[in-house]
Amino acid sequence: MAGRDSHPRQVRTFASLLARVPGADITGNPQVEVRGLAYDSRRVEPGTAFVCVRGERTDGHLFIPEALERGAVALVVAADASPMPAPPAGGAVAAVPDTRTAMARMAAAFYDHPSARLAVTG
Repeated sequence: MAGRDSHPRQVRTFASLLARVPGADITGNPQVEVRGLAYDSRRVEPGTAFVCVRGERTDGHLFIPEALERGAVALVVAADASPMPAPPAGGAVAAVPDTRTAMARMAAAFYDHPSARLAVTG
């Protein structure tokens, strides 16, 4: 039986993931390779883009240091984040108007737009 890790992992450039995110302002290296996406800093692995999502109880921006320590190569932050974080070494930061929208569009791009292959009947 083939395990979950038998499939090669996806790799995309940060810029390609943000191509359909309106208003994304990238600083640092937009061509950094991204091997995963996470909005929970505990799930960040080396090569991950960490998306900072604000919630009712906490703010993902508070977990940037942990995400970087775990190997995040790119950050997606709210355009009004203060202070604006510096890009990780060799990586990038994207300031976006809405991190939740950015996360959805980035995930669609990362996984080759899986909904485009769904047959819809009415």
